[in-house]
Amino acid sequence: MEHTEAGLKYTDLILAVFRLNGQLVLEGDRLAKEDGLTSAKWHVMGALIYFGEQNITVSRIASRMGLRRQGVQRIVNELCEMGLVVFKDNPYHKKAKQIVPTEEGLKRFNSVMQKQIPWANEHGGSLGSDELETALRVIRTISARLP
Repeated sequence: MEHTEAGLKYTDLILAVFRLNGQLVLEGDRLAKEDGLTSAKWHVMGALIYFGEQNITVSRIASRMGLRRQGVQRIVNELCEMGLVVFKDNPYHKKAKQIVPTEEGLKRFNSVMQKQIPWANEHGGSLGSDELETALRVIRTISARLP
């Protein structure tokens, strides 16, 4: 069996997204390094802060971000050791602790965001608004169609 023309283009798109992901991880590491974070730690901190839920757990972060629970658990444990998050008892589940960012965690996250904002403005500004909207729509559509 061989790829159709659409199948080949879809495969090319997937490979480009993989490459872009690697590049974004490296850029995230660069932006977050000064604050003692990695892209992965910044990613998880962002999930905690942007979801803004009272009952945020490792499993919920993993599910919402499309990550493996074990990987998120490892990162959350490291963030806890760094004093950037704390675990709280969860009234809805005996084993799954709630995760809450500390003041220091919020401070470091916000510091990285102050570096990310001009970076995003610069890179986003080099593309047209229509191009960005189209790319976002395509990525969201592909994501919604996958399990």
